[in-house]
Amino acid sequence: MFKAICLIRRKPGMTREAFIDRYENGHAVLCAKLIPGMAGYVRRYVVPDQTFLYPGAPDLDFDVVTELWYENREAYEASMKSLEDPAAAHALAEDERKLFDLSSIRRFIVEERTSALPPGGSGQ
Repeated sequence: MFKAICLIRRKPGMTREAFIDRYENGHAVLCAKLIPGMAGYVRRYVVPDQTFLYPGAPDLDFDVVTELWYENREAYEASMKSLEDPAAAHALAEDERKLFDLSSIRRFIVEERTSALPPGGSGQ
C-alpha cells in the first residue's frame, strides 16, 4: 500500500467541533468525489486532552492526520494528475481556504511496516 500523510491545522477561529463537522460533511465528501483512485481515505483527529508529549517536546501544531491510500505509486501519481483539471483544482482550493490554515499543511509519503503480534495482542 502506498500512503500519503497530511498534517493539517484548522483555520484560526474555528472550533474543533466545527472543523470536524465541516471536514467530514464537506471537504471529505468533495475529495472522495474529485480525487479518483484512492484505496482508502482516513482522517484521524487529535484529542487534545489525551495527548502525551515528552518533556521538552513542542506543542502539536496540527489538528488532524489525514491519510490517502493507494494501491501503488503509479495510482497515486495518476490521482494527483487528475488535480490538474482546473475545475477540480479550483473547487478543492476554495474549500481548503475555508477550512484549513494553509500555511500549516505538510504532506509526505510514508513507507509502512506492520508488526506481527502474538494471538491476543502485544504483551501476551
